[in-house]
Amino acid sequence: MGRSILSVIAGVVLWSVLWIATGAALAALFPDIIVPEQYVGHMGMLLTYLAASIIYSIAAGYLTGTVAARDHVKHGVALGVVLLALGIYFESTYWDLLPVWYHLTFLALLIPGNVAGAAWRAAT
Repeated sequence: MGRSILSVIAGVVLWSVLWIATGAALAALFPDIIVPEQYVGHMGMLLTYLAASIIYSIAAGYLTGTVAARDHVKHGVALGVVLLALGIYFESTYWDLLPVWYHLTFLALLIPGNVAGAAWRAAT
């Protein structure tokens, strides 16, 4: 049980560190597009964030499956549920700063991305 919990925590930490670093880097590179507390409607930037989220979800699911060492996909689902709960909270705090389609797409891709990463780990 301890290893299962640790595997999910590892996935959350990896996803979060990558996400925060990417957000900071993109804000530094594109200060005219990403302005704190202002609406972001730039399609290229929104798609970049979604692509990053998918990649990070796959990586986090893979790591979770690796740490869990068994039942990889089950742990990937657990990770996805935790990230979805966190995602709902954080997306709600930024609801007015991003388009609704972005929020819904971002949230909808969390569990499948994590499961895909865990399934990839199971297949290796």
